[in-house]
Amino acid sequence: MPLPCKKLQELVLPAYAPCAHFGICREAQFGPNFGHVPRGFLGATGTPEDVELVMVLSEPGHPHAQERYNAKSTPEQVLNESLSYVYECFASGADLFHRNARWFIDQREQDLDASVCPACFKDGHSAQIYWL
Repeated sequence: MPLPCKKLQELVLPAYAPCAHFGICREAQFGPNFGHVPRGFLGATGTPEDVELVMVLSEPGHPHAQERYNAKSTPEQVLNESLSYVYECFASGADLFHRNARWFIDQREQDLDASVCPACFKDGHSAQIYWL
């Protein structure tokens, strides 16, 4: 499973550690044991300059019933585990969100090489699309 480039990992890793402000807002939750971790960061496995499209989507939905992460994991481990899960969701079309986002990327792919789509990432090439 490909990771975002080092620079983007450095930017998102703080989100994978418990935040002192969780609990103040009832909507913002960090509960790895219940699947509540930042999700949706994937792609951009080359350099930041390679990115051709950034998709900024609304807040993530609720975790899937089987989605769980170890609360004692390091931020790097949670990032790796959640990325693996998200890649699998896009590959399998886990729900309507993933299927619709995949449809959008498939439309965009007409102008790009198929290897740049993280939803279809299988061949080891750098994905040039970054999901937020």
